[in-house]
Amino acid sequence: MGSALPYPDRPPQFDRLFIRAMADRCAANQIGPAGCWLLTVIVRQEDVNRYAGLVDFWTGQLMGLLGAGSEGTLKRVRNDCVRAGWLVYLPGKKGKAARYWVQIPGAKSGSKLWSEYGPESDQNTAQNPTRIRPTSIPTPIPDPLPVPAGEAPAVPPVDSKPPRKPKTRAARPRNPLFDSVAEVTGLDPSTARSHLGKVAAALAEADPPYTPDEVREFARRYLELCSYARGERTRPTPGEIEKYVGLVRTNKAAPAPIIRTAADISLIDAPTAPPMSPSPPRVR
Repeated sequence: MGSALPYPDRPPQFDRLFIRAMADRCAANQIGPAGCWLLTVIVRQEDVNRYAGLVDFWTGQLMGLLGAGSEGTLKRVRNDCVRAGWLVYLPGKKGKAARYWVQIPGAKSGSKLWSEYGPESDQNTAQNPTRIRPTSIPTPIPDPLPVPAGEAPAVPPVDSKPPRKPKTRAARPRNPLFDSVAEVTGLDPSTARSHLGKVAAALAEADPPYTPDEVREFARRYLELCSYARGERTRPTPGEIEKYVGLVRTNKAAPAPIIRTAADISLIDAPTAPPMSPSPPRVR
């Protein structure tokens, strides 16, 4: 195509008419979704320029807008649009970008396009181009809606169904053994439920099972039965209850933990010297 082709006369809001024409003619079945998007990008740029003439695009710029991964993809999509009559393409030169404009194959030019693709509400805009173009900002709707004079306000329908009662979870039965472990350890049952429940279950599986009174008795005699804890804490931990609660029945004290000093460890880890062999007797 030569560059002498005249730029067609565009009516106001031609981009809207062009997109409607692509949808009405099912252009995607002919040039594919990529071709429709290429035409949309070009006609949008024409609208930005107020249809003053052809629009320029560099190859790399158009590839980015189209999402084409290679120049070959752009050429294939562009050639499909040109062959189908939807696009006019003037190749660029070194240091000069290619030029484009879109067209509707076989359609009328100028304001006559509104009679074919524009609804009745848009024809008024075409006849009066000085009107303000619609925007995407919706008109606010008053709340509540005003009631016209002479009409009674609408009464909302009454729901005949009774309101549903909120579901309430049945309270779980109390576990005295669980409560006693939480009481003597001072732990929060809501945050340490898993740990406390594990110890309570282990005590309940003993033969015979331990009772809450035995747990409280162990806590009362904690420093007597577990003397190693003196000076460190006054409450038993759940693990100590599980391990040493049986001392209440046997009335024995828990063995003190073996604490090795650094000197003891050094003696254990020191290498032993080999035994000395007896010296041979002297010969006179």
